[in-house]
Amino acid sequence: MELVIRFIIYFLVVYRYLIIAYVIMSWFPNFVGNPFHKFLFTVCEPYIQKFRRIIPPIAGLDFSPIVGFLLLNFAISGLASIQIA
Repeated sequence: MELVIRFIIYFLVVYRYLIIAYVIMSWFPNFVGNPFHKFLFTVCEPYIQKFRRIIPPIAGLDFSPIVGFLLLNFAISGLASIQIA
């Protein structure tokens, strides 16, 4: 059980870094045609889109990646506390 939880935590941490890379690359329009950006879009956008439906962009600022990032942090913390106990 501990191995499964550890694997899930590692997966969520990697996914968190992918979201960070996706957000940073979205600030630079030159990266839009980049194959790595397409990969990040394919991997991250379905998750972020769920939060974008709930919290639409306000004045051009999209807070959905922040909400998704915070939810991932809560999940990682919760799984880490289960693993310790």
